[in-house]
Amino acid sequence: MPSAYTKPYVSRGTFVPGEGPVPCDLMLIGEGPGAEEDKYGRPWVGKAGRELWRYLFQSTHRTRTSVYATNLVKYRVPEDGDPTPDDIARDAPILAQEVQDVAPEIIVCLGRWSVRRFLGDVDMEVCHGIPRLVGHRCIMPIIHPAAGLHSTEFQGTIAWDFEQLAKLLRGEIEPYGEGGPVDERPNTDYFEADGFTMIADAAVDTEGSVRKPWCVSFTGTPGMACCNRIGGVDFRHIVLHNALHDIGVLRATNCSYDTFDDTMIKAYLLCVEPQGLKALAKRHCGMEMSSYDELVAHANRMKAHQYLRKVLGWLNKQSIKEQSASSTTSSRSRKRTSGRGGRKSSRMRPKGMIKSRRP
Repeated sequence: MPSAYTKPYVSRGTFVPGEGPVPCDLMLIGEGPGAEEDKYGRPWVGKAGRELWRYLFQSTHRTRTSVYATNLVKYRVPEDGDPTPDDIARDAPILAQEVQDVAPEIIVCLGRWSVRRFLGDVDMEVCHGIPRLVGHRCIMPIIHPAAGLHSTEFQGTIAWDFEQLAKLLRGEIEPYGEGGPVDERPNTDYFEADGFTMIADAAVDTEGSVRKPWCVSFTGTPGMACCNRIGGVDFRHIVLHNALHDIGVLRATNCSYDTFDDTMIKAYLLCVEPQGLKALAKRHCGMEMSSYDELVAHANRMKAHQYLRKVLGWLNKQSIKEQSASSTTSSRSRKRTSGRGGRKSSRMRPKGMIKSRRP
Protein backbone atom coordinates (compact mmCIF):
# COMPACT_ATOMS: atom_id res chain seq x y z
CA MET A 1 0.00 0.00 0.00
CA PRO A 2 1.37 3.44 -0.92
CA SER A 3 2.21 5.60 2.06
CA ALA A 4 0.45 8.95 2.46
CA TYR A 5 3.28 11.12 3.74
CA THR A 6 3.29 14.85 3.06
CA LYS A 7 4.91 15.71 -0.24
CA PRO A 8 7.52 18.50 -0.07
CA TYR A 9 7.62 20.98 -2.91
CA VAL A 10 10.34 20.49 -5.51
CA SER A 11 10.42 21.79 -9.04
CA ARG A 12 11.27 18.52 -10.78
CA GLY A 13 10.41 14.82 -10.86
CA THR A 14 7.77 12.62 -9.31
CA PHE A 15 7.35 12.10 -5.60
CA VAL A 16 7.99 8.39 -4.92
CA PRO A 17 6.76 7.28 -1.45
CA GLY A 18 7.45 3.95 0.23
CA GLU A 19 5.25 0.88 -0.13
CA GLY A 20 4.45 -2.08 2.07
CA PRO A 21 2.62 -3.21 5.19
CA VAL A 22 2.61 -0.88 8.20
CA PRO A 23 3.84 -1.96 10.71
CA CYS A 24 6.39 -4.44 9.37
CA ASP A 25 9.37 -6.32 10.83
CA LEU A 26 11.59 -5.78 7.78
CA MET A 27 12.23 -2.43 6.09
CA LEU A 28 14.34 -1.89 2.97
CA ILE A 29 15.83 1.56 2.36
CA GLY A 30 17.59 2.32 -0.92
CA GLU A 31 19.22 5.53 -2.10
CA GLY A 32 16.70 7.06 -4.51
CA PRO A 33 14.26 6.35 -7.34
CA GLY A 34 15.46 5.73 -10.87
CA ALA A 35 13.85 6.39 -14.26
CA GLU A 36 11.17 3.70 -13.93
CA GLU A 37 10.32 4.72 -10.38
CA ASP A 38 10.07 8.36 -11.45
CA LYS A 39 7.76 7.35 -14.29
CA TYR A 40 5.35 5.20 -12.26
CA GLY A 41 5.67 6.83 -8.83
CA ARG A 42 6.49 3.52 -7.10
CA PRO A 43 9.74 2.37 -5.47
CA TRP A 44 11.87 -0.48 -6.77
CA VAL A 45 10.03 -1.23 -10.02
CA GLY A 46 12.98 -0.83 -12.43
CA LYS A 47 15.90 -3.13 -13.23
CA ALA A 48 17.50 -2.65 -9.81
CA GLY A 49 14.14 -3.41 -8.20
CA ARG A 50 13.77 -6.67 -10.08
CA GLU A 51 17.28 -7.64 -8.92
CA LEU A 52 16.34 -6.73 -5.35
CA TRP A 53 13.23 -8.92 -5.27
CA ARG A 54 15.12 -11.81 -6.89
CA TYR A 55 17.91 -11.72 -4.29
CA LEU A 56 15.42 -11.30 -1.45
CA PHE A 57 13.22 -14.23 -2.48
CA GLN A 58 16.12 -16.59 -3.21
CA SER A 59 17.67 -16.01 0.21
CA THR A 60 14.73 -15.35 2.57
CA HIS A 61 11.64 -16.46 0.56
CA ARG A 62 10.13 -13.04 1.33
CA THR A 63 8.22 -11.22 -1.41
CA ARG A 64 7.56 -7.58 -2.13
CA THR A 65 4.22 -7.61 -0.33
CA SER A 66 5.79 -8.85 2.92
CA VAL A 67 8.32 -6.04 3.40
CA TYR A 68 8.23 -2.25 3.47
CA ALA A 69 10.43 -0.72 0.74
CA THR A 70 11.39 2.93 0.39
CA ASN A 71 14.33 5.21 -0.43
CA LEU A 72 16.53 7.74 1.30
CA VAL A 73 15.37 10.48 -1.09
CA LYS A 74 11.96 10.55 -2.72
CA TYR A 75 12.80 12.21 -6.02
CA ARG A 76 15.04 11.05 -8.81
CA VAL A 77 18.47 12.67 -8.76
CA PRO A 78 19.37 14.08 -12.22
CA GLU A 79 21.34 11.60 -14.35
CA ASP A 80 20.93 9.04 -11.55
CA GLY A 81 23.82 10.58 -9.64
CA ASP A 82 24.50 10.51 -5.91
CA PRO A 83 22.00 12.28 -3.65
CA THR A 84 23.28 15.58 -2.32
CA PRO A 85 23.20 16.62 1.35
CA ASP A 86 20.35 19.00 0.45
CA ASP A 87 18.37 16.12 -1.11
CA ILE A 88 18.87 13.97 1.99
CA ALA A 89 18.01 16.80 4.39
CA ARG A 90 14.90 17.69 2.40
CA ASP A 91 13.40 14.20 2.68
CA ALA A 92 14.80 13.30 6.12
CA PRO A 93 11.55 14.13 7.96
CA ILE A 94 9.58 11.83 5.64
CA LEU A 95 12.01 8.94 6.17
CA ALA A 96 11.97 9.46 9.93
CA GLN A 97 8.17 9.33 9.91
CA GLU A 98 8.24 6.14 7.83
CA VAL A 99 10.63 4.46 10.26
CA GLN A 100 8.46 5.50 13.19
CA ASP A 101 5.26 4.22 11.58
CA VAL A 102 6.69 0.96 10.19
CA ALA A 103 8.56 0.22 13.46
CA PRO A 104 10.84 -2.42 11.86
CA GLU A 105 13.02 -4.82 13.81
CA ILE A 106 15.54 -4.95 10.95
CA ILE A 107 16.39 -2.14 8.54
CA VAL A 108 18.20 -3.25 5.39
CA CYS A 109 20.26 -0.36 4.03
CA LEU A 110 20.97 -0.76 0.31
CA GLY A 111 23.93 1.28 -0.89
CA ARG A 112 26.50 3.46 0.86
CA TRP A 113 24.33 6.59 1.18
CA SER A 114 21.58 4.70 2.94
CA VAL A 115 24.12 2.93 5.16
CA ARG A 116 25.79 6.20 6.15
CA ARG A 117 22.42 7.62 7.14
CA PHE A 118 22.33 5.10 10.04
CA LEU A 119 25.96 4.11 10.66
CA GLY A 120 27.87 7.30 9.91
CA ASP A 121 30.81 7.67 7.55
CA VAL A 122 31.64 3.98 7.08
CA ASP A 123 33.28 2.12 4.21
CA MET A 124 31.01 -0.34 2.41
CA GLU A 125 33.99 -2.62 1.77
CA VAL A 126 34.38 -2.99 5.52
CA CYS A 127 30.78 -3.11 6.78
CA HIS A 128 28.66 -4.87 4.12
CA GLY A 129 26.89 -8.02 5.28
CA ILE A 130 27.69 -7.40 8.96
CA PRO A 131 24.57 -6.56 11.05
CA ARG A 132 24.84 -3.91 13.78
CA LEU A 133 22.57 -2.75 16.56
CA VAL A 134 21.72 0.95 16.58
CA GLY A 135 19.48 1.62 19.53
CA HIS A 136 16.90 -1.15 19.60
CA ARG A 137 16.98 -1.77 15.83
CA CYS A 138 19.27 -3.93 13.74
CA ILE A 139 20.90 -2.31 10.70
CA MET A 140 22.00 -4.63 7.90
CA PRO A 141 24.29 -2.96 5.30
CA ILE A 142 24.01 -4.50 1.83
CA ILE A 143 25.67 -3.48 -1.42
CA HIS A 144 23.12 -1.88 -3.75
CA PRO A 145 21.63 -4.40 -6.25
CA ALA A 146 22.31 -1.94 -9.08
CA ALA A 147 26.05 -2.50 -8.56
CA GLY A 148 25.66 -6.03 -9.89
CA LEU A 149 24.06 -4.67 -13.06
CA HIS A 150 27.03 -2.38 -13.72
CA SER A 151 29.73 -4.89 -12.76
CA THR A 152 29.19 -8.65 -12.49
CA GLU A 153 31.98 -8.98 -9.90
CA PHE A 154 29.58 -7.58 -7.28
CA GLN A 155 26.84 -10.15 -7.88
CA GLY A 156 28.41 -12.80 -5.65
CA THR A 157 28.97 -10.26 -2.87
CA ILE A 158 25.36 -9.05 -3.06
CA ALA A 159 24.07 -12.64 -2.93
CA TRP A 160 26.28 -13.29 0.11
CA ASP A 161 24.94 -10.16 1.83
CA PHE A 162 21.37 -11.39 1.38
CA GLU A 163 22.35 -14.82 2.70
CA GLN A 164 23.64 -13.03 5.79
CA LEU A 165 20.24 -11.33 6.06
CA ALA A 166 18.56 -14.74 5.87
CA LYS A 167 20.78 -16.07 8.67
CA LEU A 168 19.93 -13.01 10.74
CA LEU A 169 16.20 -13.61 10.25
CA ARG A 170 16.61 -17.27 11.21
CA GLY A 171 18.61 -16.35 14.32
CA GLU A 172 21.78 -18.09 13.12
CA ILE A 173 23.92 -14.98 13.56
CA GLU A 174 23.75 -12.14 16.09
CA PRO A 175 24.26 -8.45 15.32
CA TYR A 176 27.31 -6.60 16.62
CA GLY A 177 27.14 -3.36 18.54
CA GLU A 178 26.90 -0.03 16.74
CA GLY A 179 30.66 0.08 16.15
CA GLY A 180 30.82 -3.40 14.63
CA PRO A 181 33.36 -6.03 15.74
CA VAL A 182 35.39 -4.99 18.81
CA ASP A 183 39.17 -5.23 19.01
CA GLU A 184 39.83 -7.85 21.71
CA ARG A 185 43.46 -6.72 22.17
CA PRO A 186 43.67 -2.94 21.79
CA ASN A 187 46.95 -2.79 23.77
CA THR A 188 49.39 -5.05 21.96
CA ASP A 189 53.01 -5.40 23.11
CA TYR A 190 55.61 -4.81 20.39
CA PHE A 191 59.30 -5.44 20.99
CA GLU A 192 62.49 -5.85 18.99
CA ALA A 193 64.51 -9.03 19.39
CA ASP A 194 67.08 -10.75 17.22
CA GLY A 195 67.69 -13.87 19.29
CA PHE A 196 64.89 -16.04 17.89
CA THR A 197 66.00 -19.06 15.87
CA MET A 198 62.97 -21.38 15.84
CA ILE A 199 59.25 -20.49 15.83
CA ALA A 200 56.58 -23.16 15.36
CA ASP A 201 53.49 -21.30 14.09
CA ALA A 202 53.37 -17.57 13.44
CA ALA A 203 51.72 -14.80 11.49
CA VAL A 204 54.51 -13.06 9.56
CA ASP A 205 54.94 -9.74 7.78
CA THR A 206 58.00 -8.26 6.10
CA GLU A 207 59.24 -4.74 5.45
CA GLY A 208 61.55 -3.67 2.69
CA SER A 209 62.32 -5.42 -0.58
CA VAL A 210 64.31 -8.36 -1.83
CA ARG A 211 67.30 -6.10 -2.59
CA LYS A 212 66.95 -4.07 0.61
CA PRO A 213 65.17 -6.13 3.29
CA TRP A 214 64.51 -4.11 6.43
CA CYS A 215 62.90 -6.45 8.98
CA VAL A 216 60.71 -9.47 9.60
CA SER A 217 57.78 -9.04 12.02
CA PHE A 218 55.95 -12.02 13.47
CA THR A 219 53.71 -13.13 16.28
CA GLY A 220 53.08 -16.55 17.73
CA THR A 221 51.24 -15.33 20.82
CA PRO A 222 48.04 -13.24 20.70
CA GLY A 223 48.69 -9.71 21.92
CA MET A 224 52.47 -9.81 21.35
CA ALA A 225 54.58 -9.15 18.26
CA CYS A 226 58.31 -9.12 17.56
CA CYS A 227 60.45 -7.23 15.05
CA ASN A 228 63.60 -9.02 13.88
CA ARG A 229 66.19 -7.08 11.81
CA ILE A 230 68.82 -9.82 11.47
CA GLY A 231 66.72 -12.68 10.12
CA GLY A 232 67.77 -16.29 10.20
CA VAL A 233 64.55 -17.47 11.87
CA ASP A 234 63.21 -20.96 11.10
CA PHE A 235 59.41 -21.23 11.00
CA ARG A 236 57.30 -24.35 10.77
CA HIS A 237 54.01 -22.86 9.51
CA ILE A 238 53.41 -19.20 8.73
CA VAL A 239 50.44 -17.07 7.72
CA LEU A 240 51.19 -14.29 5.23
CA HIS A 241 49.21 -11.60 3.46
CA ASN A 242 50.54 -11.23 -0.09
CA ALA A 243 53.02 -14.10 -0.01
CA LEU A 244 54.27 -13.18 -3.49
CA HIS A 245 56.14 -10.27 -1.89
CA ASP A 246 56.87 -11.66 1.58
CA ILE A 247 58.47 -14.94 0.49
CA GLY A 248 61.20 -13.13 -1.45
CA VAL A 249 62.02 -10.91 1.53
CA LEU A 250 62.07 -13.93 3.87
CA ARG A 251 64.61 -15.64 1.62
CA ALA A 252 66.69 -12.47 1.49
CA THR A 253 66.84 -12.47 5.32
CA ASN A 254 67.72 -16.21 5.49
CA CYS A 255 64.39 -17.11 7.09
CA SER A 256 62.94 -20.53 6.31
CA TYR A 257 59.50 -22.12 6.63
CA ASP A 258 57.83 -25.46 5.98
CA THR A 259 54.31 -24.45 4.94
CA PHE A 260 52.38 -21.22 4.56
CA ASP A 261 48.89 -19.79 4.09
CA ASP A 262 48.10 -16.56 2.24
CA THR A 263 45.07 -14.64 3.53
CA MET A 264 45.05 -12.40 0.45
CA ILE A 265 44.59 -15.40 -1.84
CA LYS A 266 41.86 -16.78 0.43
CA ALA A 267 40.01 -13.45 0.40
CA TYR A 268 40.28 -13.36 -3.38
CA LEU A 269 38.94 -16.90 -3.76
CA LEU A 270 35.99 -16.21 -1.45
CA CYS A 271 34.95 -13.36 -3.79
CA VAL A 272 33.06 -11.61 -0.97
CA GLU A 273 35.88 -10.22 1.16
CA PRO A 274 38.17 -7.21 0.66
CA GLN A 275 41.74 -8.11 -0.22
CA GLY A 276 43.35 -5.28 1.74
CA LEU A 277 44.71 -6.28 5.14
CA LYS A 278 43.49 -3.09 6.85
CA ALA A 279 39.92 -3.59 5.62
CA LEU A 280 39.97 -7.26 6.65
CA ALA A 281 41.33 -6.44 10.12
CA LYS A 282 38.64 -3.83 10.67
CA ARG A 283 35.88 -5.98 9.22
CA HIS A 284 36.51 -9.15 11.24
CA CYS A 285 38.57 -8.07 14.26
CA GLY A 286 37.59 -4.43 14.78
CA MET A 287 41.24 -3.39 14.53
CA GLU A 288 42.02 0.15 13.38
CA MET A 289 45.30 -0.04 11.48
CA SER A 290 47.23 3.08 10.52
CA SER A 291 47.66 3.63 6.81
CA TYR A 292 51.11 4.02 5.28
CA ASP A 293 50.47 7.74 4.75
CA GLU A 294 49.57 8.16 8.42
CA LEU A 295 52.64 6.20 9.50
CA VAL A 296 55.11 8.32 7.52
CA ALA A 297 53.25 11.62 7.92
CA HIS A 298 55.77 13.13 10.37
CA ALA A 299 58.76 12.09 8.23
CA ASN A 300 57.03 13.45 5.12
CA ARG A 301 56.50 16.82 6.82
CA MET A 302 60.15 16.95 7.89
CA LYS A 303 61.32 16.12 4.38
CA ALA A 304 58.96 18.71 2.91
CA HIS A 305 60.24 21.38 5.33
CA GLN A 306 63.87 20.55 4.49
CA TYR A 307 63.13 20.75 0.77
CA LEU A 308 61.27 24.05 1.12
CA ARG A 309 64.14 25.53 3.16
CA LYS A 310 66.56 24.56 0.39
CA VAL A 311 64.28 26.09 -2.23
CA LEU A 312 63.93 29.31 -0.22
CA GLY A 313 67.71 29.47 0.24
CA TRP A 314 68.26 29.01 -3.48
CA LEU A 315 65.65 31.69 -4.28
CA ASN A 316 67.31 34.11 -1.85
CA LYS A 317 70.69 33.54 -3.50
CA GLN A 318 69.15 34.08 -6.92
CA SER A 319 67.47 37.26 -5.72
CA ILE A 320 70.77 38.59 -4.29
CA LYS A 321 72.57 37.79 -7.54
CA GLU A 322 69.90 39.54 -9.60
CA GLN A 323 69.97 42.60 -7.32
CA SER A 324 73.77 42.73 -7.50
CA ALA A 325 73.76 42.43 -11.27
CA SER A 326 71.04 45.05 -11.55
CA SER A 327 72.94 47.53 -9.34
CA THR A 328 76.19 46.97 -11.30
CA THR A 329 74.40 47.55 -14.60
CA SER A 330 72.72 50.68 -13.27
CA SER A 331 76.06 52.08 -12.00
CA ARG A 332 77.73 51.54 -15.36
CA SER A 333 74.81 53.14 -17.13
CA ARG A 334 75.05 56.24 -14.92
CA LYS A 335 78.77 56.60 -15.58
CA ARG A 336 78.32 56.45 -19.34
CA THR A 337 75.51 58.97 -19.20
CA SER A 338 77.49 61.49 -17.10
CA GLY A 339 80.50 61.23 -19.47
CA ARG A 340 78.48 62.10 -22.53
CA GLY A 341 76.64 64.87 -20.70
CA GLY A 342 79.95 66.48 -19.58
CA ARG A 343 81.11 67.12 -23.14
CA LYS A 344 79.76 70.10 -24.97
CA SER A 345 78.70 69.30 -28.43
CA SER A 346 79.82 71.59 -31.24
CA ARG A 347 76.27 71.78 -32.40
CA MET A 348 75.30 73.48 -29.17
CA ARG A 349 78.03 76.18 -29.38
CA PRO A 350 77.36 79.60 -30.88
CA LYS A 351 78.69 80.06 -34.42
CA GLY A 352 81.27 82.62 -33.32
CA MET A 353 82.82 80.18 -30.92
CA ILE A 354 83.47 77.51 -33.49
CA LYS A 355 87.22 77.10 -33.91
CA SER A 356 88.64 76.74 -37.35
CA ARG A 357 90.51 73.64 -38.06
CA ARG A 358 94.04 73.80 -39.21
CA PRO A 359 94.76 72.12 -42.50
